[in-house]
Amino acid sequence: MKEQDPWLSIVVAARNDNYGGDFNLRLMNSLNWIHAWNNLLNIPFEIIIVNYNPIPENPTIKSVVSSLEIRKNIKIRIIDVPQEIHLKNIQPEVRKTVPLFEFLAKNIGIRRARGQFILCTNADILPDPGIFLRLGMKKLSKKNYYRADRLDFSHNVVFDFQNPLKTLLEIRKKVFKMFLKGYAYEIDSGSFSIVGLYT
Repeated sequence: MKEQDPWLSIVVAARNDNYGGDFNLRLMNSLNWIHAWNNLLNIPFEIIIVNYNPIPENPTIKSVVSSLEIRKNIKIRIIDVPQEIHLKNIQPEVRKTVPLFEFLAKNIGIRRARGQFILCTNADILPDPGIFLRLGMKKLSKKNYYRADRLDFSHNVVFDFQNPLKTLLEIRKKVFKMFLKGYAYEIDSGSFSIVGLYT
């Protein structure tokens, strides 16, 4: 690893179609969340956003993230994957034809990552602080593959990036579903009791 290379590369796939109606907001919340915790731990890493099959007439992903305050120990790289590449990968017999081939996009980012370790995630995920603490210890093993459980929370959370712990406590009150390895549980947020099981 070169001296100037990041210790960690975070890879996400994105498209400038504002997927779900609030994708840009979710993307910015995720990036600001990562920055807020990294500001406490000071881990040198890069965020790779794979801008896959962008829509020419829409605001670019770069314009969406341009307001982000760049910290000296974080670099954001945007890799553009034009429509021509997407069209070459359309194979209805292999995969459903959608505007964004998520895992192809992530593989493009992974292959170009400069970090010693890679965290491949989605553009609207808020990694748990425990993950950042583990990363801050820099005791990961190259022999291991790491995964994390996922919790879904309702969108009406007011983010305070100056106080990420306060935001974390607010998020934990709004959790309604938990995804473990192989299973998903619906949760009553009032009592955190399991009210459903899905495979």
